[in-house]
Amino acid sequence: MWAVVKADGYGWGAARLVRCTEPEVEGFFAGDAGEAREIRPLTRRPIAVLTACGPDETVALLEEGFVPNVASLDALAAVGRWARGHGDPARIRVGIVPAAGWSGLLPDAVEAFAKAAASAHVEIELWTHLTAPELWTDQRARFEAATAQFKAAGARVVGTDIASTLLSARESQRESSRTRIGIGLFGASFDGPKLRCAIRIDAPVTDVLPSGAVASAGYRAAERVDAPWLVVVRCGYADGLPTRLAGSNKIVSVGMQYAVLARNAPEKVGGTFRLLDESSDLCIFLANTGISPHEFVVGFRKKNNK
Repeated sequence: MWAVVKADGYGWGAARLVRCTEPEVEGFFAGDAGEAREIRPLTRRPIAVLTACGPDETVALLEEGFVPNVASLDALAAVGRWARGHGDPARIRVGIVPAAGWSGLLPDAVEAFAKAAASAHVEIELWTHLTAPELWTDQRARFEAATAQFKAAGARVVGTDIASTLLSARESQRESSRTRIGIGLFGASFDGPKLRCAIRIDAPVTDVLPSGAVASAGYRAAERVDAPWLVVVRCGYADGLPTRLAGSNKIVSVGMQYAVLARNAPEKVGGTFRLLDESSDLCIFLANTGISPHEFVVGFRKKNNK
C-alpha cells in the first residue's frame, strides 16, 4: 500500500500526511516533480511521480532517486541511456490513459512503446485510474490489453495498480500488486471496508429557535421543517462548509458564517455541535449533494485553517 499525498496532502499538509502514514505504507505518490522534491526530506520511503515529464526532467528524477512516470518514446530513450550508464535497470511507471487528465499512453501508442521498453533496460510499473463507474469495464479492458501487449513484447512488468481508494477493496484490485490510497486517508470508504473519518468539525451553537417561530431558515424560501427546533451554528461556506450540504444531514441552510440545523431537541447556546467526527461516514455525509470527498476535503481545509 502506497499513500497519495498530492496537492500538499489534499490541502492539509503533505508533511502531516507523511508523518502519520509513513509507518503504515511502503511508499508515497506525489503529484509532480516539485511535490516529490518537497517531501523528499520528510521520508526515505520510495516516492513516485504521477505526472509525466520531458526527457531531461525524467532523468533528473532518476538521479534523485524518484520513480518517474514515463509517457513518451523520447523520455523512454533517455531513461534507457541513463540505465545503461548506471548498469542497473531503471524503475519507471507507465500509465494507460483512462480519460483526459492522466499522463500515459493511448491505446494506439502502446505497441511501439512496449517494443521500445523491451530493450530499454527498465522495470515497469503499469498503472491506470478508473474514473466514472460506467467506464470501468472499458478502462479495465484497455489496461488488461495493454498489459498483455507489454508482456508479449518482452518488456519487464514488475507491478500493476489500477485504482486508488475507490476500488482498493474490490475484487478487481486483487489483480494488482499495489494499492494506492488517497482520499481514503481522510475516511472516504466508498463501497469498501469502513474507514474512520479523519476530519472533525465542531461548531459553536449561537442560537436555538422553535421551527415554527421564524419565516424561513437563512435565505431559503419558507418551507416546512420536519423538526421542532432550529439550531444555528457558527460554521458556513466562508469556513469551507459547502452550501450544497443544505437539505442533507438535517442541515436546513448554509450561509456565509452560519448553518441552520433541524433538531428534535434544543442544543445549549454557547455549547458545541459536532457536525462530523470519526464515527461519521464521509461518503454518506456527502451523499446526494453532488460533492465528491476530494472536493470537500480540499475545500474545507483551504478555507478553514484553524
